Amino acid sequence: MKFFFILFKFLFTFPNKIYLTKNINYGNKEFLIIKNDAINLISKLISDEVENVLKEVKINKLEKISLKTKEYHFMITRYFSSKVLNEIEKILKDKKFLNNISEHFGYKIKLSQFAIRYNFFNADSPVEYGPKMWHRDNDSLFNQLKMFLVLNDLTDESGGHFYFIPQRIIPSYKKIYSYYKDNENFNKNDKNSRVKNIDIEKKYNLKDNIIKYGSDKSEALILDTNETYHKGGYIKNKGSYRILLQVIYEPAYLSISNYSKLYNNFIYRFLKIFLLGLKNRLRKTI
Repeated sequence: MKFFFILFKFLFTFPNKIYLTKNINYGNKEFLIIKNDAINLISKLISDEVENVLKEVKINKLEKISLKTKEYHFMITRYFSSKVLNEIEKILKDKKFLNNISEHFGYKIKLSQFAIRYNFFNADSPVEYGPKMWHRDNDSLFNQLKMFLVLNDLTDESGGHFYFIPQRIIPSYKKIYSYYKDNENFNKNDKNSRVKNIDIEKKYNLKDNIIKYGSDKSEALILDTNETYHKGGYIKNKGSYRILLQVIYEPAYLSISNYSKLYNNFIYRFLKIFLLGLKNRLRKTI
């Protein structure tokens, strides 16, 4: 199964290796930390704009909390001016910026989209719920990268960090799982696709392999969230929050993704579901 999984992935990756302008990396670069002037400028643009929209954001947060749901985050991109969003987009799709990422991971990419999220404390939202649990994304077939940039100070007391387990520990052709008891209060989606903290720590003994990101807001993290187990976004106390820029980069060619302009097409959507199902069947459960 490992051989067929790697071959399957290679077929969809190879066109993007051909068109990579410089160095081709055939190895497995698991993640990338970027700390440069471009990241500093993005951070300043967003932080300055947040000052202008924070009142509206707080009103939205209070409205969501009053509904007594399990929600713990929402997009605040819509509050930003078109001018600021255009400036951010210009940096994110700058040729030099894209080439730096492409050359690190070994395949040519393009900017898909970006959003700015606001995470908040919600006493009605469990510690383990939704993306706050360990999972891999199913947004695309192969080689989707996400960039994360935290815009405010996070501490161990505030929470809000992003956690991941490098692929050298759980390769992309392997998968892990949790066993759920009938009396456990998890929804169907979480039971089908997410892994509990206790299993990461006890069943798989992976506690020492977890990498935490988000304490240094001058650093952006980029990794393949479809192939890397990760979780994040849990805010621990009432006075804390997290503002996060999330950027999605697709392969420049042969991208089969929820974010594609073709996704509204039934045939394209069916193809994505079929190929993703095949990919998951080729993975080995451990």
